[in-house]
Amino acid sequence: MEFFSTGPPDSGRRKPLAPFEWMLLLAGVALLAALPWTAEYWPSTDGPNHAANAHILSRYHDADTPYARYLSLEPGTTRSGYPLQPSNLQYVLLLLLGNFVSPPVAFKMLVSFTMIALPLSLALLLLRTVPERLRNVFFLLPLFSGWALGMGFTRYLLACIFGFLTVAIVSGARGGRDTGLWEPTWGRLLTAGALFYLSAWSHPFIAVLFGMTLMALEAGALRRGKGWRNLLVTTAPGAFLVVFFVLLGTPHAPPGGSRMEWLGPGDILYGFVGMHVGFSAMEYLPRGIAVLAMYFAALYGRRSRPRKTPPYETSLLRAVVLLHLLYLLLPDVMNDWHYCSARPLVMGAYMLPAVLVLPEGMKKRMGIALAGFLLTLSVFVIQYREAARLSGGIAEVVKVGGFIPRGSKVLPLCGYDTHLPNTFLHAWAYLVVSRDIVTPRHSAAGKPNTGGSRFRAIAYRPGVLDENGTMPWVDEYELRGGCAASLQRCGETVDRLLPVFRKYDRLLMVRPSRLLVSVARSKLTLERQEGDAFLFSMAR
Repeated sequence: MEFFSTGPPDSGRRKPLAPFEWMLLLAGVALLAALPWTAEYWPSTDGPNHAANAHILSRYHDADTPYARYLSLEPGTTRSGYPLQPSNLQYVLLLLLGNFVSPPVAFKMLVSFTMIALPLSLALLLLRTVPERLRNVFFLLPLFSGWALGMGFTRYLLACIFGFLTVAIVSGARGGRDTGLWEPTWGRLLTAGALFYLSAWSHPFIAVLFGMTLMALEAGALRRGKGWRNLLVTTAPGAFLVVFFVLLGTPHAPPGGSRMEWLGPGDILYGFVGMHVGFSAMEYLPRGIAVLAMYFAALYGRRSRPRKTPPYETSLLRAVVLLHLLYLLLPDVMNDWHYCSARPLVMGAYMLPAVLVLPEGMKKRMGIALAGFLLTLSVFVIQYREAARLSGGIAEVVKVGGFIPRGSKVLPLCGYDTHLPNTFLHAWAYLVVSRDIVTPRHSAAGKPNTGGSRFRAIAYRPGVLDENGTMPWVDEYELRGGCAASLQRCGETVDRLLPVFRKYDRLLMVRPSRLLVSVARSKLTLERQEGDAFLFSMAR
């Protein structure tokens, strides 16, 4: 029995996919691209906030908006609102699209583009490294619209796209990589350097992971000076971008904390499937089948005629193992950067097709392609139904928010009831676009307990909102504190927070507990209610 891949390239290099397989691949990509357009409000955790931040950046200097009174542009953000800091490329793209469409539509366009580019960039990586494995990309089609999309981590996915393109250009070759030698031309090196820069601009942590992946792929070449030259030319522009803004810092954004959280053994095992689930528990079945099939093929795949492993295939295996080891070793929260271990795990899963050799029973071409497409179709149906339901809840928030006076200071609170991405957490952000409200929770602004404060495009002006952390996240008191215990304890909790509440013009509650609503009604004025969205005035 052999683990992962063995043997030299075979005749599959000449024709990696049959015509019907290309049709199924493109059909699967089309399903992914169509997902954001199946609902009026595409549900994701951070997605609405990204649209809101793009709106703030575009209208920051407008006299009829309140943003300049409460927020300031960070170093590296141009006067016109274009952020040059790492982790902010998505806002540049949203601002460019915003010249033609509204910010929410621009974000849906960005998500749709990401769902097209992600599988195709990985397919290019396989074509230029191990084209005989291109068929394995069908294992991933059901996974691309999972956890990262549900969280709204478009900057993470964009960084993965540019990272895959970087590796494909600088480490691959036309027709596949046959040799362990690393001999890219200057044109490929410079192109890869530009792509790696875009990856760092999209997400610095992912750029670091791709830098480590490239070192693992070309470890043999790094024994020579030319290998280090190639690595430096490829990674130096992106590395300079990250280091420059770390040193530049910011006087406004609060420094990142030092909180560390580690996953337990059960969480680690759960993550292999859980980190690919986006919106609904129903997704566990099709996504679980795809994930388990990949790892089964990785552990038990073998060729009928074992041969010596080619050097570059050994390098691919080394890179995939490295990413999985990082998942096992990294904390979940590192210096207030969340989901640190999840990111290399998802990247490692994306690169698994490059090292998979299928067992005899899984080698039928049409079987793999058709199974991957059908699993993708089942995920599409599940997410289509779930997106419609969640979009209706977001529409309730937007309808309630229509009664908020323009330019108001609003404190949004949202309850949690699931371990899946909370698609209502930033639903209020659509009101930033439609009502120009200001809140203390814009994720593009420097604020504590989110990490990456040196890479923010905007920051809160000191002392004007509760950016110093006096306003706790709702789950810290509603679900784990007094508001989940008894009416009396909930009342005591609200009384303690009333001075904070009254710094704002309105209090917007989304999916709060019944106890919290009951107590709030007795202490504040309920202006509007739509389903699970409640708008309170501070006047009594």
